Amino acid sequence: MKDFLEEKNNFPSVRVQKFILAEINKEYNQSLNESQAIIEVKNRSVNILKTINLFVKKPNQKSIGKKGKSEDYFENYLNKWFTNKIYKDYSFLPNPDFEPFQPDFIYQGDNDLHIDIEIDEPYDLETKIPLHYIDDTGKHIDALRDSFFAELKCWAVIRFSEEQVVRYPNECCKVIANLIDFLTGENVYKMKLEKIGELKKTKKWTIDDATKMSEMNYRNSYLSLITETEVVKNTWNEKIRMDNIPFKLRKSNPFSSSKEDVDLPF
Repeated sequence: MKDFLEEKNNFPSVRVQKFILAEINKEYNQSLNESQAIIEVKNRSVNILKTINLFVKKPNQKSIGKKGKSEDYFENYLNKWFTNKIYKDYSFLPNPDFEPFQPDFIYQGDNDLHIDIEIDEPYDLETKIPLHYIDDTGKHIDALRDSFFAELKCWAVIRFSEEQVVRYPNECCKVIANLIDFLTGENVYKMKLEKIGELKKTKKWTIDDATKMSEMNYRNSYLSLITETEVVKNTWNEKIRMDNIPFKLRKSNPFSSSKEDVDLPF
């Protein structure tokens, strides 16, 4: 799971708050026996949950966003494996000058772990405009958005390519289950999915890559595999735990000393 953390060039990628990342990267005594190592892992999960409970912010508004075939298709798998824990159409408003930041899907655990589950398409089917690409500086164009959720809201952000969730939906769910276990020690989902194979990494695209894919209508090569798009069980109208009072927005990121993350526009 650590391979996916702060992954910049491949899908899936996972982003967490720097406090949590520091706990994950903490060096443990290599001479520990198995039982001592288990205790250390449990202590890590306890510390991570303390951070989450201290800093996490829940969605503060309802919003309806446009969903495509792949979202509806993947939702059925999410609901199958994470029953009553998956939500959609909730968001945060970063500031009045921005559109709401709305996750494709939200995992909300009983322990207050929140995961923003994103499905990245290479381009818009109608306009052919490239989406979710790595820019000329090597930075993902959604990096600021991910910082908003990870640093300011204390969520985990996980990104899959659209092709991954269409071709390998169960394997994508296994990545989510492993992340839940890795962060919190809650392994019930990991155990359910233990017989599912591992998801292979795929390369993130540049704007030139996305343009070429749009010219060859590449998305149709896997979207055509979807034969059933009806959502078996809608969750968007079920009640998620929300913050009653909208979070007071900060001008800068209080959790990071990195210049890259300080100059957030919210």
